[in-house]
Amino acid sequence: MNYAELYCFSNFTFLTGASHPHELAEQAAELGYEALAITDTCSVAGIPRAWAALRDSPVKLITGSHFRLCEAPPGAGPALPEFILLARTRTGYGQLCRLITTGRCRAEKAHYLLYPDDLRQHPLDDCLCLWLPPDTHQSGYEPAEACGLWLLRLFGERFRIAASRTLEAGEEAHLERLRRLSCDLSCSVTAVGEVHMHKRERQPLQDVLTAIRHNTPVEQAGHALF
Repeated sequence: MNYAELYCFSNFTFLTGASHPHELAEQAAELGYEALAITDTCSVAGIPRAWAALRDSPVKLITGSHFRLCEAPPGAGPALPEFILLARTRTGYGQLCRLITTGRCRAEKAHYLLYPDDLRQHPLDDCLCLWLPPDTHQSGYEPAEACGLWLLRLFGERFRIAASRTLEAGEEAHLERLRRLSCDLSCSVTAVGEVHMHKRERQPLQDVLTAIRHNTPVEQAGHALF
């Protein structure tokens, strides 16, 4: 298939992922994926279980993590940088873990806090960055572009825009805005699945987790649900 999934939550992202890391890994192997990145939010806790499941498999496991900064960089207005970091080597794994430790030690348990300066001050030269642009229809195109440009300056050729197909209303317009960002920033777009479960039978559980996270009944969760 020559497909690598680069954006995948396990149940180690609390109230978000509806599958265990080993379930995601086994499904990736069954589907013939070339590689799988587990990208839990500010965490690599699910990596050991996924690694154990893929130990005798040709599927490559990529260590990654998902982040959202709590402040916007200069000129980005309301656009808070949201992105995935993927470790390329053992050195990159160490860089990723140090950033996670910084964010977790600064906040209460189960939370994290990271600021734009943290990305400048922590060496991340052995990590790839996949930017998850905000909805430019809400945040405005210029702030989103400024946010992407700021990340591009930090990561250079290791920077990509991530795009997924979720079959939601307005998706085509959003993808067109991503193409425009790609042209304006002179960078590539990378396909990601934004995986939250390994099989569709987990959808009811994922809906319940989402409703709990939003503190609302499932029947009132509306567009918060996939």
